[in-house]
Amino acid sequence: MSDTVNVAIAPSPELLDFVMREISSRQIAPQKPDRERRSEPRRTHAVPVVVQPMDSEVEPLGDPFPAVMREFSLHGLSLVFEDPPRHDLFAVHFVVEGNEYCLFAKIKWRRPVGPFEHVGFRILRQFTTFPKAD
Repeated sequence: MSDTVNVAIAPSPELLDFVMREISSRQIAPQKPDRERRSEPRRTHAVPVVVQPMDSEVEPLGDPFPAVMREFSLHGLSLVFEDPPRHDLFAVHFVVEGNEYCLFAKIKWRRPVGPFEHVGFRILRQFTTFPKAD
């Protein structure tokens, strides 16, 4: 699958450093258990990802661009973007612990975090290859 993704697409060092610092500070001072609303375990990772905007017919829109993953679970993930994304549906490609993922996901929520945009996604399905715009 990795031969279909442009590896030259990478987040800025500032974005990656920001997410790494934020994850580190949360591990030192974790959130209170009563604030946790998730029913499934999530993993925290500062991993570069490539996102491809998609339409409702699961066709690519425009060019892919970088983001950084912050959290990942069975049904969702959160990403941090340099700029707020302009679409709601995305293909998301990343590698975690040697496992390669290519997912189709829809935005559930978004909020500013520092100078960046933190976005939560619901995973809709998995792709076998990363979609490319023509």
